[in-house]
Amino acid sequence: MKRYIITYLILLFWTSVLLTAQVPKAGIYEIKPSYPFPYPIPQYSGESYHTNTKAEPYLDEKLQIKYTVVSVDTSAKTVKFLFLAKNPELYNGTVYGYAPKLEAHAGQYQTVMDTTVWGGDLSSGYDFRSIQMYAGYYFRIYPEQFFLAGTPKVLTDSLHMDKTVFPVITTRYQTVIYPMSPFFLGNARPYIDIQKINVDSISLYQNPDVASRKMNSIYGGEYVAVLQEATNWYEVEQVSVNATITHGWLSKEELQSGVWIKQQQHTDAYSFDVAWSDTTENDLESAVAQAIRVRSIKTDTTLQIIDRLGATPTSPVNNCIQVQDCNFDGYPDIHIMMFLPAGPNIPHNIYVYNPKTKLFEFDLTLSEITSPEFNTKTKTIHSSWRGSCCDHGRDTYRYINGKLILVARYQEDCTHTKEDGTEYCYIIDGKLIKGKWIEKKKKKLVSEVYPEEKK
Repeated sequence: MKRYIITYLILLFWTSVLLTAQVPKAGIYEIKPSYPFPYPIPQYSGESYHTNTKAEPYLDEKLQIKYTVVSVDTSAKTVKFLFLAKNPELYNGTVYGYAPKLEAHAGQYQTVMDTTVWGGDLSSGYDFRSIQMYAGYYFRIYPEQFFLAGTPKVLTDSLHMDKTVFPVITTRYQTVIYPMSPFFLGNARPYIDIQKINVDSISLYQNPDVASRKMNSIYGGEYVAVLQEATNWYEVEQVSVNATITHGWLSKEELQSGVWIKQQQHTDAYSFDVAWSDTTENDLESAVAQAIRVRSIKTDTTLQIIDRLGATPTSPVNNCIQVQDCNFDGYPDIHIMMFLPAGPNIPHNIYVYNPKTKLFEFDLTLSEITSPEFNTKTKTIHSSWRGSCCDHGRDTYRYINGKLILVARYQEDCTHTKEDGTEYCYIIDGKLIKGKWIEKKKKKLVSEVYPEEKK
């Protein structure tokens, strides 16, 4: 009876742990000694088993990874992990079996999956309790604990066959080795992001002011944990392999590794520059727009840095910032094409001007409208879109009581086929009339909608 009670308590413990899994807390985690993790081991019918369990580290001990930095950004819905290794130069591409891809660096740091492990909906308590990243590699996360685990190795020590009975009873004596590296929260810190330094070196300032004391220099390829983001600064902490913390501020302007190119379009008060990755040519297709710099025309000073764009617009590098009144409030705003997809659903990042803060602020609602066309006369926004090769339409939006509302949609949905193979479309014409959505739907043959398709 005692044995059954102990077994029940063990199962109850692991069940409760798995069911209460949630987003981890941000901070610095410390690795602890490995222990066997309950994992189903394949067994063969007609055999009895005597199993001895052992544990060994999942991460290669030669790397000397003792601490890990974890950041949690609920707005971006991203958790990042930064493994601190003393000997990253010893990393040879395999930690254990089907290992996660680690990014080795000659300095202090290593990361799993380029620091981004998962991007689920953190705000709703996404179920993180078991994430299989690769075959044979498991990543499990709990509020103040996470661990990497690999598929157990089953070593058969000996077999004993009792042939005095029928059927023959086989007893398998085996050792099961559980590879696992558990980490526990040691120092809770409100990290919202982990950033890699992409310039040769950058100064860490004591305060968000280039005139303040320089704490030290951070070199290319190293990482920092971000505490908060200001208009032109990041408050960060650099964590050493021994978990010592150096606090300071990084200038967004100094973080940009590309070439600043002045844009053709501007407002009466502001001019705009874009930092491009390693280019000074206006038509270089491989260039990436990294950041936007807003400057005062009157004082010739930098007022705002909008960074981490990662845009690849098709316009010339000196004319990718478009100035328009996107929300029809009388103030000019700016937008930039993010990339050119195969279809017409072209995404744009739109930054509306806030006269109170005198900053250009990212507008998620407007930015979710693909291929936007702004009509300042009718104060409407038109959007062309395509759901598939045979389903496309055009939407019209208008601000009503300060909210952006869909007021009209024309759609040609030609994805339907009758049993006899005849293809047909639904022509949908919807409008918002006196606060009520009215929709008319007509059914037509594809040959009627597209006469050129007629054979």
